[in-house]
Amino acid sequence: MTWGVSTNGNIQSAIDAASAGDTINVAAGIYDEVLDAPEILIDKPLTLLGAQAGVDPRPGIRNPSDNTTESIIVGPGPNPYEGSCDAGLKITAANVTIDGFTVKETRLSGILLAGYGAHDCVIKNNIAIESYHNGICLEAGPHHNLIIHNIASSTANSTDGSGIGVVRHGDYNTIKENICENSPLAGIVMQAGNYNTIENNLCRNNYYGISLWHRQDGGGRYVYGGNHIVRNNTLTSNAYGIRINNSSSNTIEFNNIVNNNPDNLGFQEEVPSLDWPPEDPRISLYPEGYPGGIGMVELPFLGGEKVTGNVVRFNNITGNKGYGISNTANVTLDAPKNWWGDASGPDGPQGFTEDTTYTGLLPGKGDAVSANVWCLPWLTRPFETVAEDAIAYFGISTYAQKGWNIVSTPLALDQNVTADGFTANTWGGLLNLGKKASGDDYALKLHYTVSADTKVYTPIYYYDSDPASLNPGWRQATELTQVNPVDAYYLRMKEADSIPVLFSPDFSVPSKELYKGWNLVGYAYMPPGGPGRGEDVSTSLEVALKTIERVSSASGDVKGYAQVVSPSMNQMPWVYIPPAVAGGEGTFIGPGGEGEGMMVMGRGYWVFMENPGTLAGLTFTPMSFRMD
Repeated sequence: MTWGVSTNGNIQSAIDAASAGDTINVAAGIYDEVLDAPEILIDKPLTLLGAQAGVDPRPGIRNPSDNTTESIIVGPGPNPYEGSCDAGLKITAANVTIDGFTVKETRLSGILLAGYGAHDCVIKNNIAIESYHNGICLEAGPHHNLIIHNIASSTANSTDGSGIGVVRHGDYNTIKENICENSPLAGIVMQAGNYNTIENNLCRNNYYGISLWHRQDGGGRYVYGGNHIVRNNTLTSNAYGIRINNSSSNTIEFNNIVNNNPDNLGFQEEVPSLDWPPEDPRISLYPEGYPGGIGMVELPFLGGEKVTGNVVRFNNITGNKGYGISNTANVTLDAPKNWWGDASGPDGPQGFTEDTTYTGLLPGKGDAVSANVWCLPWLTRPFETVAEDAIAYFGISTYAQKGWNIVSTPLALDQNVTADGFTANTWGGLLNLGKKASGDDYALKLHYTVSADTKVYTPIYYYDSDPASLNPGWRQATELTQVNPVDAYYLRMKEADSIPVLFSPDFSVPSKELYKGWNLVGYAYMPPGGPGRGEDVSTSLEVALKTIERVSSASGDVKGYAQVVSPSMNQMPWVYIPPAVAGGEGTFIGPGGEGEGMMVMGRGYWVFMENPGTLAGLTFTPMSFRMD
């Protein structure tokens, strides 16, 4: 049955008279029945249609102050200490639809779904603004609800007001395609709760764009949540894009987290509080810097296990003040395959101890990351381009210690990216990619001496084994020297740093001709998705050098390599002499240990060839983009 409420009529009376499953049409006008009542209560399955039912307010074509076109439910004002109004519309039943209303100036929340009985409801095409607590609130257990095509905000005089909030628990709700703006706490807040989906929302001009955090129950105990999916949202012009506070196993992907800055809204940077819990819920600890993009924190009196399992991937994180990601928790945040605003990757120290083969100081000019953020590989293009082309536009950093190093690239490098006029597959490109400290000529911290106030850089060397070359032996690399897989180079560093390695999107088949005598080679292999956190990308020399174990000659197959040396530089030293006859055991000389005989990505090795042959690399480009 369909009911009608005329202008200035009473919505609650129509609800009370209706039966489960009925529809109530509410005409345009101002409805002030909550001035002296706690709420308009919907305690049965109903459909309430305002004058703008079916009209999405996000394009800006609706005027929330026009009572000739809008069905406006207005409260006594957003003051939590005056009046009895808790919500404009309060829903305690299942299968309720609210469509096409403006709700504003309520004491706590504009539209409230309360309790476990509020499930499978649809809240759409509403404008819920200027309430003290949340524009739209799901409180104390609502589940499996859809919040879509709304504009939501709270009043500026609140410290904990948000556009849309799931508070005191709520599971399996979907919040999608809303505009959440101008709120002093968050555009969207998840206070405990599990398995909620937040997607395709625009959150702007809030303190936090999205906040995922714990809550306290009535007994002072802390309740945690997580397993949320935060996907395809645009978070911009907030003080901070996303906060993860004692919330675990969340997936944050395909979002645009751009241009978030405390200065945007006049907020002062947060000051660490010694009194916990703080009165103002926005206060958090960021001792390493203030994250405009994403901040993951754990409160000092709670354990790091409450923030485990979070993944941040396939996002554009650019133009944020301070840090793109700051993590002050005692666990590592996995944040691979994000675009940081520059092909050279993010800026900032890593401080990992698991594996220094390809980690260390990040060299990039993109948004900064703090320690305890694993961000390899990074995207060298915005994620939309990566997804559209389905090509692994990835970058990693290979570590170089102070002093001499042997370095190599595990695959062909990207000739489509340039730095100071040099392509990123040349030494000129690699030297200039990324950040530059004041007074440095190169981003990479090469060794130099000063003569007559001029920096004289120690050159980069490679070894030319071709006897037909004009100058075989040691050769000095120039800025135009192309860096190829299977080649290796001697590089001297004034300070430890990392070299960016940008995967090529072009066709390449890596191989290197090895000549009789000594040859300097690299291990050319890269896992399909790039190196994982703490992954030791290496393989046995028998596998890596399989194509030169026996080589072809005019008299048939003959012995290829006769000795392999891992020099004592930036890698484990060892010498290997293969067996004299097939099936025998080779001999290792060196300190021994787990890494003996293993060839490591990004390093270089000397191979003595008894007869010439061709060493094949193991990784070809382009590589396909993988969603894992």
